[in-house]
Amino acid sequence: MNPAVMVLLDEASRNKSAPSALDAVMGKDWAHYRAGNPSKAAVVEYMMRQQKQRKSAGAGLSFRVGRRTPQALVKMVTKGGASDVKGLRAQMDYLRKDGIVELQRSERHFGAEVDEEQQMLMEMAWGMDRGKPGGADKTSHFVVSFPIGTDRDAAARAGRAWAEEMFGSGRFGDRYDYYTADHRDTQHPHTHVVVARRGFENGHWLKVSRRSELNFDVMREIQVEMAAAEGIELEASPRLARGVHDRPIPTSEFWKVKRGLKPEPEAPRHTEETMIATAATIVHFSRQMEAEKRVLVPESSRIDKLLGTLISTLRAGHEIEARSTHNQSDLKELKALSEEYVAKRTQIIESFREMDREIAEIDDPVQRVALQRRTAVLRSEAAALLPDNDELQAYRQQEEVRYHGIAEGGDEQAQKLRDEAQQRAADIAKEAGLNPDEVLARYNGPVPSAGLARQWRELEVAERIRSRSEAGQGLETPDQARQSVEEVHRQIDGVYREADGRLAELGVSLSDEQRASIGRATVSDIERGVSEQFEGKADKYTRFEPVVVHRNQVDGAGGTTANSVALAEELKSLAEDREAGNLSSEQNVLADAIIRDTINRHGPAIRAALVRDDSREFKDHEISDPEAYQKEVDQFEQKRLDEFDGLVRRYGLEKGVSKDLDRTAENELAGDTTDGANRRGRDQDDIQQRVKRDRGNDGRGRDPRDDDGHGL
Repeated sequence: MNPAVMVLLDEASRNKSAPSALDAVMGKDWAHYRAGNPSKAAVVEYMMRQQKQRKSAGAGLSFRVGRRTPQALVKMVTKGGASDVKGLRAQMDYLRKDGIVELQRSERHFGAEVDEEQQMLMEMAWGMDRGKPGGADKTSHFVVSFPIGTDRDAAARAGRAWAEEMFGSGRFGDRYDYYTADHRDTQHPHTHVVVARRGFENGHWLKVSRRSELNFDVMREIQVEMAAAEGIELEASPRLARGVHDRPIPTSEFWKVKRGLKPEPEAPRHTEETMIATAATIVHFSRQMEAEKRVLVPESSRIDKLLGTLISTLRAGHEIEARSTHNQSDLKELKALSEEYVAKRTQIIESFREMDREIAEIDDPVQRVALQRRTAVLRSEAAALLPDNDELQAYRQQEEVRYHGIAEGGDEQAQKLRDEAQQRAADIAKEAGLNPDEVLARYNGPVPSAGLARQWRELEVAERIRSRSEAGQGLETPDQARQSVEEVHRQIDGVYREADGRLAELGVSLSDEQRASIGRATVSDIERGVSEQFEGKADKYTRFEPVVVHRNQVDGAGGTTANSVALAEELKSLAEDREAGNLSSEQNVLADAIIRDTINRHGPAIRAALVRDDSREFKDHEISDPEAYQKEVDQFEQKRLDEFDGLVRRYGLEKGVSKDLDRTAENELAGDTTDGANRRGRDQDDIQQRVKRDRGNDGRGRDPRDDDGHGL
């Protein structure tokens, strides 16, 4: 078990209601971490996406893991290929084990023994270089291993069948020649398979990677199939779904031990990114298992209790180990449940596709949008039952960028402003080749989920391509059409936010929910606009550059005192400009959004920094009246705090942030501000303890054989 991962899993256990696995393990909104650590966040999200998209992590995961059967194990030997005759012969000599083991050719050659004559034929057919050391490998080397206690004859047959299905069947684009060696001299019977990398039918080169059709998941699944035919029970579930959170030990480590270079193999240490991705993926898999259990398993049944124990074990950070003996009735029931779940899942997904096809046939664009909103609600409900389906999960997340409407209410003048904005938006949509009534209907309603917004954008991209083709305006690629559609929405958002600013002057304001939702979208546009204003594209964003720069510094530096104090000053300055009437109506809306978002995101950190910051510019011996100077400093620091608290009161807060600010104030009143040096010392000690806790890592893998080829 890895201590650093255990810390994050413990955090997740206290945040069971968090909307996502990443929110749960971080103990806060993942978006905050992403904002301050964009490159690290991208790596974490990529790692998790790779794990979640694996076929072995799909529907029925809980029932497969619940069987607790031994895992399939296929390894591609690093640097195990040969490029020339000398290398191929040396490899064959090693695999023969001094003549004890017989090498067998592929089924294409009827499993003939590899004697001297066959060896020479293979060297020529495989194009092995003679007298030319080096160059690209012409062969790849795989090992198919079976659990301790497996019948060795059955394992040998399953290993040969695996090799033929993988390389001789033509299933993966070409047929490849190979030979095998059946080794029985270890606790784990295993078959070595050496493959000629150039296909003999189409000349394709053998390629194995996570992204190709031929990948480690497929290899393990085929091993499960071939083993089952020989009466060997195996499973091919992800390591993290079984709670194995130490990173797998690379083959090179075992070679170092074998050569006496080190006493025992070591797993790579977790980085910050792999640590977060590992813990969050384990939480994700546990949630997926919980949902699957809830859908099919009767409450309080034997299987319900079995899976409940399994999920609790996983969430506690412990490994779900395979068992040597099994209750056969449980195995049969779990297998049947897995098949039933897959069938129901397929049925649900197909039913939504059928709904989409029927809605597309409706002529009225406004009615189409209304029905799409209703099916989005159904998709959101289905997402709770299918947590492994990322497409459906998006229907449970709110859209943060597009399709935010205008404030409602007000008198005739307010309605006139709204009508003018709607007409301008319709003209923008029509000019871009989109149906204006349909686009306005998407804006005129509740903010859609991220999944529905994505669905609408794809429909708009297709409509844009189709309308340009029908008008003879030339074809656009899907990427070009997406850029055009994105620009349409930027223009419409600009029109609507300008209208909101003018409506606010008439006393018409957005609801709290609308304001929060639009605020997120507006801040995103401000950050984009600040970067573009350097190219002269967006001058209206120039005023917001200092706030955006200091926000980024606070995020990137982890909220240092100096950065947070500077951000407080910039917020104060922007608010003063807004109240003095120095900004346009549209800029007022932008200012409100970024001030509110910054306080919600960084409020506690800013206030803590203001409390902690020592604004003294001179030492006692440099001034004539230290006592008067200290009084002046105290007054200045208190004024800064009061001004920031005033901003908080004016711009409102999300619930959790106001509680954090209250705690900061309580700490201050309790005496944290009486001695700045002691306070800073306590802060430093706290930070050091957190760093030690987060970096705790023994760096060792518990099970040296367990590697599903995905690195986490």
